[in-house]
Amino acid sequence: MSVCLKGQRVACVVLVLMLSWVIAPPVWAGGGAFEGAGGPVFISALLDLSEFERSFHNLIEVKGDLEFDGKPIFLMGGGAGFGGNETRFGGMGGGGHWSFIPKGTAEFNRATLELGWGGFLMDQLLIEGNIGALSVGAVIGGGSWTLHVSKDAQGEFGDLVIKPPLYLELHRSFWLAMPYVSAEFRIFDFVGLRIGAGFWLSISLEEWKLPDDRVVPGGPLKAMVFPVFQVMLAFGG
Repeated sequence: MSVCLKGQRVACVVLVLMLSWVIAPPVWAGGGAFEGAGGPVFISALLDLSEFERSFHNLIEVKGDLEFDGKPIFLMGGGAGFGGNETRFGGMGGGGHWSFIPKGTAEFNRATLELGWGGFLMDQLLIEGNIGALSVGAVIGGGSWTLHVSKDAQGEFGDLVIKPPLYLELHRSFWLAMPYVSAEFRIFDFVGLRIGAGFWLSISLEEWKLPDDRVVPGGPLKAMVFPVFQVMLAFGG
């Protein structure tokens, strides 16, 4: 098992905060759940891209931002906001960007996969106490995958005319459902942490397309199911 040092520091900080609030919440910490809040969201996903790797005939090596127990972890950033009492409504969105190294005699020198998504958020309180709250919820929406494959220009004018540089862009839209369980902890009256875990469920009803919307049949990432973990720095009251 290998996890980068940065990931270890983040995990330790989150664990210490959770334990300190459960054992002895500070007197200056606000109690209960947020009635309205917004802020940045950081998401880690146990995303399986083995099908994506095979679609390149194993000419790329897929690695995540982190690795845990031999499995790649892909990191995403975004934002969220919500408001309400026991039932809270809002939105959440984010995305990620990953580059993969070609190997062997590939005719390209860069492959990049981008993910962008967003949707409507509904959150239902289950338990509310002095140190925070526990809730269940879901994000319903959609997004798209975008693939860039390129080879940089090399040589003089004559070389480029005979063998021009390569650039290919493909995109695929999808529908998304992301149910989750979340715990929130107040740090001050107006700031806290929301820590959640859930599942990403997405399905694409369309094929991959070129920028001019010409259809490219086949290809990976049609239906995806994988665990996700989220940490939100919430500002509100």
